[in-house]
Amino acid sequence: MNGIKVIIAGLLTSWMSSAMAAETAIQNGSGTMRFQGAVTETSCEMDQQRNQVNATCYRNGKRQTASLPLDSRQALPANVGSTEVRWLNEAHTMGELIVSYK
Repeated sequence: MNGIKVIIAGLLTSWMSSAMAAETAIQNGSGTMRFQGAVTETSCEMDQQRNQVNATCYRNGKRQTASLPLDSRQALPANVGSTEVRWLNEAHTMGELIVSYK
């Protein structure tokens, strides 16, 4: 009889763990994303140096570079997108570099 209680307790624990894991996944916003198409070019490489960003982009097998100031929205080389800085403090010592591709 004790063996049956252990098996039932084990099954109950296993079932509760599965239910809790599913609930956590739903709360964390997990899901499935589908992608159709192909990635044909790599993203640009960014290197921040003081008050500018050096962007290197490869398009059609050619390396293209540009030095972009951080003070305004700037076009990436080969016009593949743009960069913009969102400052996180008034002193402009901490910020996010936002890269948008077309």
